Amino acid sequence: MNNLSWFLYIADVLYQQGTFLALLCVITPPIYLLSRLISRLSAENITHRDGPAAIKRAEEEKARPFITTYKFFTYPLIGLFLLFFVPNKDTFYLIAASEAGEMVVNTPEAQEIMSSLQEILNVQLNKLKEAE
Repeated sequence: MNNLSWFLYIADVLYQQGTFLALLCVITPPIYLLSRLISRLSAENITHRDGPAAIKRAEEEKARPFITTYKFFTYPLIGLFLLFFVPNKDTFYLIAASEAGEMVVNTPEAQEIMSSLQEILNVQLNKLKEAE
């Protein structure tokens, strides 16, 4: 990837990261607290009929501080974070155009055309100087 492609990609990703952080700050705490509340309530409803393993898990859940469980959100947050590193469709097209343009400019035919264009421009500039 050339410098322009990297610039386009980084500009798009940085713009999307702001959206990600805003989403993260607004949506995650209420969902997290709700899931912990549901987990705590389900642990409260365990009885001896559920068996000793369920009672042990419920006691561990009750003993755990309310704000420490994060496993429920780990994978969705990682997925959401990685999703924001994928540029949008327009950025893909701009990067493809940049790469194609670089490939065209670096071909021998394009180099030959550029040297011919420079000669033509020099001739035209000389004519303009003589006309003054």
